[in-house]
Amino acid sequence: MALAAVVLAAPGASAQTAPQGVTELSAGAAVAWSHRDFYAVELGAGRRSGQARLALAAAGGRLSDGWGGRVEARGQFVLLPFARIGLGWYGGMGAAWMGGAGQRGAVYLTAVTGVERAPGRPRGWFVEAGVGGGVRVSAGMRWRAFPNWWPQ
Repeated sequence: MALAAVVLAAPGASAQTAPQGVTELSAGAAVAWSHRDFYAVELGAGRRSGQARLALAAAGGRLSDGWGGRVEARGQFVLLPFARIGLGWYGGMGAAWMGGAGQRGAVYLTAVTGVERAPGRPRGWFVEAGVGGGVRVSAGMRWRAFPNWWPQ
């Protein structure tokens, strides 16, 4: 009887140690250097569950000699996703489309690695670098919405 109580109580206890649904919004600047250089403002949204993050980012700005845009979707693995101090490192892969006025759009496979400040807090900066459609670098702020029981 005691063993059954321990087995049934364990899933509930682990659910209280780490939020399983964290919504994230981000804003920043992004550049991609290739045969068509891209300098842009980027907005993003993501959803974290445990160490996994699904992210979508959209950027608009200067592409070569005209205006252009980039849309990217990726999956990421976050190390120490609920650290309340220090840095959280992450890496991931995905796909992006980039195109602009007077230019043919193209789809790219992407890989990214990044670091963010205190991923277990409601707000923090991030810096990331990756490849796919050129060498890409972005930096900005990320806002997170945790479940109500998570300490702010």
